[in-house]
Amino acid sequence: MSTSAVKEWVESSAYGALLMLPSLTEHPREIKLFVENESGELRDESGAVFYAECFPDLQKVNLVTSQTDHRTWVREAVDQIQKGLLNKVVVSRYLEKEYPASLSKFQLIQDISLRYTSACVFYIRHQDFGEWIGATPELLLSGSVGKYKTMALAGTQKLRTGVVPEWNMKLREEQQLVTDFILQQLAESNAGNIQIDGPHDHIAGPLVHLRSNICFESKNGIHQLAAKLHPTSAVCGMPRERAIEFIQQHESHQRGLYTGYFGFSTDEDSGEFYVALRCMQIKSNQCGIYVGGGITSASDPEEEWIETENKSRVMLDLIS
Repeated sequence: MSTSAVKEWVESSAYGALLMLPSLTEHPREIKLFVENESGELRDESGAVFYAECFPDLQKVNLVTSQTDHRTWVREAVDQIQKGLLNKVVVSRYLEKEYPASLSKFQLIQDISLRYTSACVFYIRHQDFGEWIGATPELLLSGSVGKYKTMALAGTQKLRTGVVPEWNMKLREEQQLVTDFILQQLAESNAGNIQIDGPHDHIAGPLVHLRSNICFESKNGIHQLAAKLHPTSAVCGMPRERAIEFIQQHESHQRGLYTGYFGFSTDEDSGEFYVALRCMQIKSNQCGIYVGGGITSASDPEEEWIETENKSRVMLDLIS
């Protein structure tokens, strides 16, 4: 995919999606550009089809989250966990920032790509979901011919130069709950030959997470498996339906594509899907930025607020 073709599409108003897949080696990123065809599908030059799914609809008007409201939500989440009603729930917040009129979206995408090489950088302009840009560290699912991989990514702290991260019980528990959720969903899908590697440190720009890589085999197609995993415990909670109910009752914003997933598949039903994290929605001259954190019985409201502040810098530093 040529740079000129990507630039031309980014600067147009046409629907489509640009995915810059993670670069884990010295090789250049694979770049995939999906544009709308006569049938309304978003396809790239290889014929792969773009697909996206939002977080379960909350039907809310976006209100900027105050620290007071966020603290209240975290306290109520901890209370429900301690009462045994939840094992974990992900509480998110919403903030807004003016989008600089002089900032080129093409240049912004290039800056994000250079800064977050291990992330999937994405720019989506979609009829149903709107305009989104971000750099997500989290793979939901990839694979083909019955062999798949996913990851359990959770636990967050600020990366400090020259300092080896130490993981307290709360962060390890948060990550283990995500792993347990994925294994439960795979068991229900009759997956076989499940192999787990981790958890290991996963650096994502200014942040570091705990990640376990999970490989497995399944006769199910990639779309069926993605629907089974989404939304994972990493972005929702456990038990899943009860966590969704808590989110619907407390959060004062519409998540939209944030904590949903996006990616592509081929006619052979192979492909890759990523969880939409570290992202913002562009609305005219404003950006809506979404960040969250996993709440467990050991969560502290002040620490959870600081975690979301650190996560928000991924996008804020790029447009400030």
